[in-house]
Amino acid sequence: MFPLHNSTVFKVANGSYVLPKGKCTLQIGISGQIHPFEFVVLPECSYDIILGWNFLQASGALIDCGRSQLTLDGAEAAPEKEFAKPLRLCAMTD
Repeated sequence: MFPLHNSTVFKVANGSYVLPKGKCTLQIGISGQIHPFEFVVLPECSYDIILGWNFLQASGALIDCGRSQLTLDGAEAAPEKEFAKPLRLCAMTD
């Protein structure tokens, strides 16, 4: 993990402000292809990972809110209750 070079503060969903611990680059596997993406590390978060606009744009994401579907690089993900085997997004370190 690397420190951030500025004093970036994030406003989170509950309205509070959080100072990140730093940033890291992870190798993300999407549809069998590995891509490096930079992530910001927060001290506490309700989710393991939150995909930001830069990730969604770079991965060619298509979001269908009406169907609750997310398509990354041609691979479709929907709510787990509809799939016996949900789509996986894997993050790897060096």
